[in-house]
Amino acid sequence: MTRANTEQAKFVPWFAKAGAACSIVPIACFVGPNIFTLKGGGYGCLFGLTEIDEEGLTEHELEARMRSIEDALRVLPEGSCLYQYAHVMSGFELPHQKTYTNRHADIRQ
Repeated sequence: MTRANTEQAKFVPWFAKAGAACSIVPIACFVGPNIFTLKGGGYGCLFGLTEIDEEGLTEHELEARMRSIEDALRVLPEGSCLYQYAHVMSGFELPHQKTYTNRHADIRQ
């Protein structure tokens, strides 16, 4: 690797360096909508969690949600591996009113 390539590599984001997901989870094929077989033997499943807006919850509500997720993870069989992938959605227009009584709240200025 030349010096120029080393300097450029500093600015490459982590997800570009990560590589293909199939190198982490070698899926052979899907046998159902959420169940898949692995190339090395064994099965896997997909499940998702809806987003939790921690800013809109009290400490008690947030703790209860986290406890329910921890309880769900405890029922996984011994020797299970859990991989987490986050899918962040962006590019959506923020909702706004046509007019605001306070000019500082108007995002179109």
